[in-house]
Amino acid sequence: MITSFNNDTQFGTDTRTFSGCLADRLTATKRAGFKQIMLWRADLEEHPEGVDRACDIVRESGLRVTGMQLIRDMESGVSGDSRQAKLREAESLCQLSHRVGAPLVLCCSSVAVPSGDSPEVMARDLRELAHIAHEHRIGVAYEALSWGTHINTIGAAANLVERVDHPAFGLAIDSFHLLARNTPLEALNEIDIKRVFLVQLADYRLPALSSNAERIDIARHHRLFPGEGLHGAFSASVVTHLREYGYTGAFSLEVINDAFQATRPADLAIQARNAVEAVFFTS
Repeated sequence: MITSFNNDTQFGTDTRTFSGCLADRLTATKRAGFKQIMLWRADLEEHPEGVDRACDIVRESGLRVTGMQLIRDMESGVSGDSRQAKLREAESLCQLSHRVGAPLVLCCSSVAVPSGDSPEVMARDLRELAHIAHEHRIGVAYEALSWGTHINTIGAAANLVERVDHPAFGLAIDSFHLLARNTPLEALNEIDIKRVFLVQLADYRLPALSSNAERIDIARHHRLFPGEGLHGAFSASVVTHLREYGYTGAFSLEVINDAFQATRPADLAIQARNAVEAVFFTS
């Protein structure tokens, strides 16, 4: 472990964690000592002063952009007009990401029902996404949602990344989804560390999640910062393990919690910093 949070540039927050306007979220993150932040499409496209001003606010903050969320159901096997609409959506997000300086877009595994289950078809669709991203000089981090229709484990996601076989297409590892599927830490040994583009971290208070409904509810409404739930030690092990294997990318706090919306962004960012220091850094 690195001994000082102040000397670390890998940890960042996520705008979805905070209430308030974009500027307040960025300011809180910066003042708490984080060096980067994950953005969502709505942060820019729904800004009351327009996308150009939103991008300026991000640049003026001095924070590095971790990435941009989110592309959904890209590999769902749709065709015709639906497929073209999905490609246009991906194209617009990649353009927006490049515009704001985001190095990657996040793509989560499909939850569409029905969803294409052919590995060849899924790889084809995701390879096309990778080509689009590459044209905009960014990457794609592919995440296995623990309730995904076909890809819901880190192993399955890693296999699909290998099948896509494109330099702009890599893996997003989320400690929440690892825990939600009771994934052992040893599963990370089977992953090519060069293919890991992003690591997300979160905690929760239940010892285990036994159904997709439970996984979805906790993921979307009750995530906690590492160490605030029952799984801080697991998150610490994930970070240590990946760093030892050579991972040098971002660790993004993917914490979405309805109750946090009542907390001032400045206070919540300090809470996040305290959690990170307690779990990931030695005194």
